[in-house]
Amino acid sequence: MHTGNAAERDGTTVEIAFALLTGALLGALVVVVLSAPVLLGQAHGRAAAVWSTTAVITGCAIGVARAVSVLWRYDRRRRLSRATPASPAPIRRPAPRVGRGRGPRA
Repeated sequence: MHTGNAAERDGTTVEIAFALLTGALLGALVVVVLSAPVLLGQAHGRAAAVWSTTAVITGCAIGVARAVSVLWRYDRRRRLSRATPASPAPIRRPAPRVGRGRGPRA
């Protein structure tokens, strides 16, 4: 396992936190939207249980899928950036001198 430098580890930590946070928020949003009939009192008894169960399972699946998607995309970008060699620094040549000689003569 390659540990990388501190900046790379920090970037990975931030990306993992972003993936988990967005996955959790998206999953929670899906649960609320799919549970709307139960929350609004339009489903009762067995129907409410089915709606709630379906909402939770779907919300969890979508949240996990979001987190996995973000992390896969991050890993792909990280691998591509490592595979692409950095371009060498341009060679700086001194600017040509203007005029004749080595400067003013006294």
